[in-house]
Parts: sequence; structure tokens; C-alpha cells
Amino acid sequence: MYYGQMGRILFVDLTDGKVSGEALPGNLIDRFGGGIGINVSLIYGGFTPGASPTGPENMIVIGTGVLTNTGVPSTPKAVLTTKGALTGSLLSSPSGEFGNMLKRAGYDHAVITGRSDRPVYIEISESGARILPAGDLWGKDIYQTTDDLVKRHGKCSVAAIGPAGENLVKFANVLVNKHATWCRGGIGAVWGSKNLKAVVASGGLRPRVHSPERLKEAVRKWHETFSASPFIEPWRKLGIYIAWKSWLETGKLTVKNWTELYPSDQATRLYGPEAYLREIRRGSYSCPSCPLGCKGIIGAGGPESGEPAIHSTDPFAGSAAFGIRCDVGSLDRVVRCTEMSNRLGLDYATFSMRLEYLVDLYQKGILKNGDCGGFRPGTGYEPTMELMRLIAFNEGIGRRLAGTWKEVVEDIGGGMEELAVQIKGMDPSSDIRGHLCTETLGLLTGPGGGHNMRALGATIVPGRPADSLRRFGRRIGVPEERMEAVFSGPMNYNPARLLKWVEDYNTVLLILGCCNREPLARAFDLESCSGFYRAVTGRDLGGGDLMAMGQRIWDLERLFNFREGFTREDDLPPKKWATESRKWHGDAVLPPFTNRQAAALLEEYYLERGWDPSLGAPAAAPRPNFGGGPPPAQSGP
Repeated sequence: MYYGQMGRILFVDLTDGKVSGEALPGNLIDRFGGGIGINVSLIYGGFTPGASPTGPENMIVIGTGVLTNTGVPSTPKAVLTTKGALTGSLLSSPSGEFGNMLKRAGYDHAVITGRSDRPVYIEISESGARILPAGDLWGKDIYQTTDDLVKRHGKCSVAAIGPAGENLVKFANVLVNKHATWCRGGIGAVWGSKNLKAVVASGGLRPRVHSPERLKEAVRKWHETFSASPFIEPWRKLGIYIAWKSWLETGKLTVKNWTELYPSDQATRLYGPEAYLREIRRGSYSCPSCPLGCKGIIGAGGPESGEPAIHSTDPFAGSAAFGIRCDVGSLDRVVRCTEMSNRLGLDYATFSMRLEYLVDLYQKGILKNGDCGGFRPGTGYEPTMELMRLIAFNEGIGRRLAGTWKEVVEDIGGGMEELAVQIKGMDPSSDIRGHLCTETLGLLTGPGGGHNMRALGATIVPGRPADSLRRFGRRIGVPEERMEAVFSGPMNYNPARLLKWVEDYNTVLLILGCCNREPLARAFDLESCSGFYRAVTGRDLGGGDLMAMGQRIWDLERLFNFREGFTREDDLPPKKWATESRKWHGDAVLPPFTNRQAAALLEEYYLERGWDPSLGAPAAAPRPNFGGGPPPAQSGP
């Protein structure tokens, strides 16, 4: 009998149209828990080594958290795992909208393989799953597609791609319910390569809970801890905009292809928190089961304009991409660019980097007017909107910008790799030269490339006192015998050694389906996580056992990437960061973050993980054992 989980995996083969359900193996639960853990074990065991991300052999695995839909607060996460079209590495992306409905349909995980010979979508419900024609949806944007499918299927959750995914733009994304994202690394292109337009989930089932009274008490204590936080109201009001001051101080608002900072006063005036509240914020909303409500309802033209509002999981990210990098000139225009990006299904973080890169090439004379198909490279609102359209529909210069970074560098960059700032094929979200912490060092070590979602922790804000950092370490499960090694040195912590524990803890949250935004992560310490896990599942696992699952997952992710051709060298910083200085506040200049500096930190990181430092990988890794049979064949270290 399953507790917490529905106990079913859905398998959909788009090539032959077969749909089947199988029992979730207990040995996978024992070793990997659920959510991201079982995703990674399934794809590691089932993936054909060397297969193309946009080939029929690639797998899409969607997994719900163990605690999702059980009554535990803020546990809606569903993680999508695949080999990324942009990176060629293993990607895992969480969304806060799809997990509840997939579980209500009766499944913990859905595995999608093959390629349909025509456009289709998948409907998942209590009665099973169906592959349905999507010819009438192909070519529509994500908002139109979602609205059409909700009309057909009623109360449901819809994950869909737009024209960018259909046209195999390597940084296309998937939008869930028109606002939550499975994003970064080209997940939308993987769907498009399979002729998969959307996945729809609905149902009314709920998982069994092993100890309802024990769970009720654990939820009560969680709410006490959560409600005591002084940051709840600011987060509800501002969302991630609450970090604006820190982003300015640590130099994250870079422009001109990572060479200088956007002027702080101008950034604050045009795109800062006060401008956000005054000009575009219409309200806030929550993911299912979450009491925080940190996401923004935004609209152009002011509250009285009558213009429709859109839901945005992170308005600040839109401002950073379109306002700062693309310099569109106002928050009204940021909203319009965000909506266009959402409709087309483009990752606007990568898009803004592509625009900056294109402008850099043009200004250096590497690209001429005749190379751009009539498009004149430049920042601003009109060029930004036009280039999004060109990329999404593979037209003109957009076709040449729609590939991987390697393809773009070879095609239009003259092979000048040093101008393309990327890590494992993905453009990073911040610059380690401005602020060394677990967040920025995690850009180098993450399996999916320059995205640091599982490296977030207390050190994102610089200057925390030693006692505060040690309390954080104990909260996330750093063992007492490791405290001195982890929390030592001039920064009061060792970023390389702390990073291992931060990554494992954030992985535990994704096993369970928990959100890691700061006011919620404070309430989800390792003790409460293990308490929820025992109450819901009846399995007597402590915090150390959950952290061991986190380590196991990182081992397997690293082995997957090594099997696909990645090495320790892929953990080094981009050449531009390693060899060039960068303008800082005033007349100050930041020195490069050299390969030698990075290698020294990476060696400590590998040692803290128990990996072979000469490889940057586990000497041995756990092999998933499916259904009691022999483990799948394995290559690589």
C-alpha cells in the first residue's frame, strides 16, 4: 500500500501511440524518494546514451513531490526532467502548477517518449490517458492553446508550448496554466521535436496519508514557524523584488555582454520596487497549497487603463531581462515584452543574452548589416519585440540565433567562443566576479548549466554573521562533524564545501515537492521535512536519510552528464569571466575569476561530495534496479 504517492507511473510512447500505467517500484522510493529523485533514476536507466535531445529517443519525465496534494503547505511542485535541447545535459525544472492535477489523475510520474507523426496533445485523467490530435492547436500561441484546452476539458492544468517550441528554438520553454514555467535549457524544443503541443491533467483523487493526526500537528507547527517570519508581508507585496537592493550591491544587473553595470540610479528609477508598485503591480497570487502569495499580477498602462493583466511567477526576472539587458525603457514595455515571450514560449533570460551577444558582434564589426537579414541589431523596445518574433518563427537573423550557443558561435560569431558567456551550454543568471557565494559557484556545478535553482541559500545576501550562517547550516542538515570545515575562512564559510549541502537540501525539497522561496524555506528545515515525510508515508526516515537521497541524485545526475560527454572541464567559468575584468560601481574594476581560482574551489567541492577530484565525478554511483530485475547497462565512469 502506498502512502503519500499514488503508486503509478504513466508511460506514453508517441511513436506507436501506446499508453500504459505501471506500479511505482518500492525500491525506487527507498533509494530516491520521489519527485526529482525518481525522475532522474527513470531517465538514467531508460535513456539511450548519446541520443539527440530533439530525437525520438529523448525522454520527458514529469514527477510530483512526495508531499504534493497531501495537505502539507506549499508543496505543489512537479519537476520535469529531460536532456536539454540547449545544453545537451540533464535538466530538471520545477513548476508550481502541474503537480496537484497529475496526482489527482492518479499518477506520480509521467514518462513520454517517441515522436508522433502529427501534432498531438496528451490528456491525463482518472480514467487513464489519451493521445489526441492537436492539428487545430499547432501554430497557436500558448495563451490561445491553454484557453482552448480548458474549454474542452473543464477544470484542469494545461502545460503547452508556443510557436518557438514548434519551430525547435533551442531555448523554447513550456508554460503551465499560462504563467508557471518549465523553463531554461530548451524544454519546449524537446516537446516540439515530438510534435507534442500540450499535456492536460485533471482529476479528483488524493493519496492516502499514513498518520493524519500526526500530519495535522506537523502542519500546525509549520504554520506557527511560517507566520513568525517578519518577511511575509514584504514578500507578498514585492515577490523577488525584495532582493532589489542586494542585486544592486552585488552587481547582478550587468549589461553589454557582461562588461559593465546598468547605472544603479537609472535602474531603480525605471525598474525598481517603487516603480513596480506604482506602475504595473495589480495584485499577487499563490501557487496551489501555498500561503505566501509572492507572485505578481501585472499589467501595462496602470490600474485604470483597462488593459488586461497577466500572471507572472517572477516580475523581477522580466524586468532584469527586458528592462535592464534589452533596455526597453519602461515597466509598461517590460509587461508587453513578457506577455509576448510567454505567448511565443521563449525563455526570456536566454533571449536577452542572445540580443546582447548580437549587438556585441555588430558593434565589434564581426557582423555587418547584410548579415542580419534587414534587422539592425540594437537594444530598445522595437528591436526586442521584432527579434523575439524572428527567433520564434525562424525567420531572417532569428533562424541563426535559434540554435545552441555552439551553433550560434560557429554560425554568426566567427568561432569567437570567448564572446559567448555560457556554462555547459546555458547562459548564466548572474556573475561570479561580482559575488562569490553558493548561488554563483553553483552556476558552475549544476547539472543543467548556468542555472542555480538548487544552489540558493543564505549566502545570496553578503555579509551574514558567523552565528547566522552556522544556524543556517544546522537547519539544512550540515553534520556537526563538518561544521568547522564548512564554516571557516575569511567569509565565515567555505563556499565550495557549503555548496554541497545547499544543493542536497534543495534537492530534498524537490523530492518532497516543497518550494524553496525564502519565507517558505525557513519553515521547511530538515527536521520538519523528515517529520512531514514520516507522517505522510509512514517510512521512518530522518533528515540524514533524506540528505543521503539528495547526494545519490547528484551522483546520478553527474554520471548521466559524463555518459553524455561532459567532463570536469565543463565546470570551469566562461572564458570571458576567466580572462577579462569588468566595470564595477564608480571607477572600480572587478578582476577576472580565473580558472586557477575556480579549480581550487571545485576540488574542495568534489572532496566534500566524496567524488574523485581528478575526475570531478563519483568513483562509483548507485544503479537503479527496476522491478527487481538487473540494472540497466551503464557506460561512463
